[in-house]
Amino acid sequence: MKKKNVEEVGDSTVCSTCLLKLSYIITRMEKIENALYCIKDTLNFKEAREYLSLSNSQLYKLTRSGGIPYYKPTGKLIYFSKQELDEWMCQNPLENGSEEEGVMDFKT
Repeated sequence: MKKKNVEEVGDSTVCSTCLLKLSYIITRMEKIENALYCIKDTLNFKEAREYLSLSNSQLYKLTRSGGIPYYKPTGKLIYFSKQELDEWMCQNPLENGSEEEGVMDFKT
């Protein structure tokens, strides 16, 4: 008989293969949950932050300065229109042939 790698988890005994599979399932489930907000028209603060790949402080600064469109229907919670976020992200495109900010061109 083949001996399995077994670990103690709380009051239970679980094989390491099962833990690895469970970890994979949880990771995949989190990715699916995070992607679901992309089909919504209105995003809450956390969803907008994840959608824009910003930190909490970056998004707070943008809302406080009026640099990004947002809504406060109850005066407390902040919401964002996904369409407006898309438009905001696509503003100020770089022109063809122009250098990106912070990138040096070493052509000879």
